[in-house]
Amino acid sequence: GDALQAAQDDPEIRAVVITGSGDKSFCAGADLKALSRGENLFHPDHTDWGFAGYVSHFIDKPTIAAVGGTARGGGMTIAISCDLIVAASDATFGYPEIDA
Repeated sequence: GDALQAAQDDPEIRAVVITGSGDKSFCAGADLKALSRGENLFHPDHTDWGFAGYVSHFIDKPTIAAVGGTARGGGMTIAISCDLIVAASDATFGYPEIDA
């Protein structure tokens, strides 16, 4: 959330790319064990920004999800909250909590 706000406030930045840090997953979702312990998964000062400080944190610059590997649960929510998704050929999306 803080990085997104910094991008919003910087006139030199024209777009934001969100991606995972490795090659296995864009984002596997929320830490369910932390949730079960009652831990806060939102920005401590900006719960209004939503999951990962992004989902409800609107900025006027385009955001792009560069998805490689899995985007599950909250990770899929982050991806579909972006203005554009660029998916690698190995990208998979889904909500594991939905039983099809």
